[in-house]
Amino acid sequence: MATESAPTIRSPASPAGGRKPRLGQLWQVPIFFLGTLTLATVCLAHPLRQRAIGRRHARSVARAMSAGLTRAEMEQLETICRKLACASDTSEVLVT
Repeated sequence: MATESAPTIRSPASPAGGRKPRLGQLWQVPIFFLGTLTLATVCLAHPLRQRAIGRRHARSVARAMSAGLTRAEMEQLETICRKLACASDTSEVLVT
């Protein structure tokens, strides 16, 4: 009684005979690490860039506001803003 084993088919991705893959087959590894490094750099630099954009916008708004107001009007505006800030602080305490 002879038993026949089914012929085995090797996957094209697996190296034949357990050999190490050639360097030509490993080009994906450095590209993967380069892409990962690039993604990490972009993600870490994004908040810094956004802060710079926000600061620039705040300066331009302050310049535009101060250019059209007199000193007395600026002091009055500051007083109003302080009152609003205090009112919002107390309302946050009451709400929570």
